[in-house]
Amino acid sequence: MTAFWAGLCLALIAILPARAAERAVAFVANEESGTISVVAGPPFTVVATIPVAPGPQNLALNPSGTLLAVTSPGADAVTMIEPAARKAGARLAVEGRPHAVAFYGERRLLVTLETAFKVVALEPPEGKPLEEFPLP
Repeated sequence: MTAFWAGLCLALIAILPARAAERAVAFVANEESGTISVVAGPPFTVVATIPVAPGPQNLALNPSGTLLAVTSPGADAVTMIEPAARKAGARLAVEGRPHAVAFYGERRLLVTLETAFKVVALEPPEGKPLEEFPLP
């Protein structure tokens, strides 16, 4: 259990706000196991584990809370998750070590590519490329 809390402190977490009678839900990247833990609380407990591409690191939740994007730099992948269903959807192949990720509105996903020194804009959940631009 100590390892879990240590990982919680180090991982980037996406939090889905609670509705009236529901517990808040957080999504935590587990780099070593290649999974995302769904943590509900309080009291805080792991309520689901979602397999994703190996080495997940960064997470982004779209504004409506219907899509969660997870980058896996070593696997050159971004995994899309349906938070309500607590299951992985499309796994997008994104070459260049996808690292930081953010939603810009509902339908635009921005991903930094470490080795390509650029940002790509994708349309989730299928990952249709929209545009790209270099980083300085």
